[in-house]
Amino acid sequence: ITSYSLRVAVAPYVIYLVPSLGESVGKNSKVKGVGSNTEEETKKSSLEDHLIHSLWGHKNVNWVVQEPEGLSGGMLIIWNSDSFKLLNSFSGNGFLGIRVERDDIVTHIINIYSPCSIAGKKKLWEEDVLAFKQQSGGGEWCLGGDFNVVLHSSERKGSSTDSRQGERILFNRFVEEMEVVDVPVLGKKFSWFSADGKAMSRLDRFLLSDGHHIAWYF
Repeated sequence: ITSYSLRVAVAPYVIYLVPSLGESVGKNSKVKGVGSNTEEETKKSSLEDHLIHSLWGHKNVNWVVQEPEGLSGGMLIIWNSDSFKLLNSFSGNGFLGIRVERDDIVTHIINIYSPCSIAGKKKLWEEDVLAFKQQSGGGEWCLGGDFNVVLHSSERKGSSTDSRQGERILFNRFVEEMEVVDVPVLGKKFSWFSADGKAMSRLDRFLLSDGHHIAWYF
């Protein structure tokens, strides 16, 4: 079995959208059923059934995947197929999402992997994700993944925060305009550490619509 390089973030019940900011699945995307939530970055062109089931360990499992392209890893969401109805999926550079419905509530769930450059972040957050929300006509939102930026200066230690102030301001504006809130997480305070352990940052997070409507995902 060829090994996979995976970056995984898991939540209990999620769906995954894979096209390109639209209703249809993109040319580098593949949908497999409907279900719960897991987000992954891969370094292989396809995913095998046995790998999905080894990660999830559940019979009622479905997933959607964005294939890797060039040096960029792909993205994946896995979910319990009994959790909700998958309406459609969408994707673009740095994100993969799904639109799902449960109890007459429509929710957009998006796996995010932000680039390093501030120009790349601005394009992803404002021109892609925020613009997509503005065109979507309502619904709840759940964004999760590696945003490659901190929300507050206290989330970075061992390196200068002044040099990153511009992207932090940009990220805070994105969070405000998306009308989502940062969800506290259990476990380690930081999600990234330098090789020598002297620098650390919280780059991974979940951002949820400011309300109780998507509590059933968690």
